[in-house]
Amino acid sequence: MPNENESAQANVEWIQQQIQERSLGIMTDMLKGLADGKRMQIAQALALTPELSVHSIAEIIESSIATASHHLRYMHKLGLTKFRKEGRTVYYSLDDEHVRQVVELVVSHQAEIKERQENEA
Repeated sequence: MPNENESAQANVEWIQQQIQERSLGIMTDMLKGLADGKRMQIAQALALTPELSVHSIAEIIESSIATASHHLRYMHKLGLTKFRKEGRTVYYSLDDEHVRQVVELVVSHQAEIKERQENEA
């Protein structure tokens, strides 16, 4: 019968294997894509509505269309957003429900932290 140390070591090795088998670089890049204030505003806006034009997004984040486009292209490259064109207008949306859930979880968690801190004060 394996002793406790052998069992713990086997567990550590299994966890290491699971972590290495996943695409850590892709996951961390996706989270870095949300680690910018403007990009998080964009993600929040897109979590609230099915899609928005680049022009609307620029207004929401109070930036130029060029800046909004830059952020949106970066987010698209990371798999956070998708787009469609209608004439000369480009509309963006979150890539899928998983991205929406991540954004909603971050927003919800932040609200819980804020409430906890207010209660501790």
